[in-house]
Amino acid sequence: MDSAVNSQRRKLLALLAWCLLLMLAWGLWLWHLDANDLTFDEAATYIVAHRPLPDIIGYLRAAVREHPPVYYLLIRGWMALAGTSEFCLRLFSVGAGLVALALTGWLARLAMGRSMGAVGLVSAALLAVVPGMVYYAREARMYSLGVAWTVLSAGLFLRDWLPTSDWPRRAALASLAIVHLLLLFTHYYLLLFILVQPLVLLINRRWRPFLAWCTVH
Repeated sequence: MDSAVNSQRRKLLALLAWCLLLMLAWGLWLWHLDANDLTFDEAATYIVAHRPLPDIIGYLRAAVREHPPVYYLLIRGWMALAGTSEFCLRLFSVGAGLVALALTGWLARLAMGRSMGAVGLVSAALLAVVPGMVYYAREARMYSLGVAWTVLSAGLFLRDWLPTSDWPRRAALASLAIVHLLLLFTHYYLLLFILVQPLVLLINRRWRPFLAWCTVH
């Protein structure tokens, strides 16, 4: 009975700690969010995303220095709901950054074991105050979304692919492929993070997961 009560108490304390962390990150990242005008890159976000959907794809195909369409399609829907002010455009990145913090805690627990819940909280707290993360979580660009996709990909890989030598389940195949599709079409350079995974499988001699990974991709 006492152990069950203590377990419930620990879960409640962990939930409260996570709520506090996310609230602090939310406040930090929202502070003076609209104090400055849009930068050149942020203005490009608006210029691309305010177009009709077919025009966004056509424009990005011709603009060789622009990024892929996933972020622009998402921010276009967000603009329709929230507006197009500096604050509203940047708020989407803040939300993606908070999702990245939660996923970081999940990834840390997968890496260290579920009994190490504090490790996930500390990892997320460190990410929340990293200067680069603070900057990009407050910018109306795709970078905080890219962080969220990358951490999600790492978590799925660590949970479903690395621990086993058997063929991955269909759900594992589909989920990783979908996340990598979203990741790659958010920012092309995130391909570098994707390509780490087959190397890890090779080093750990996970032959069947390696063949499955290569086939799916």
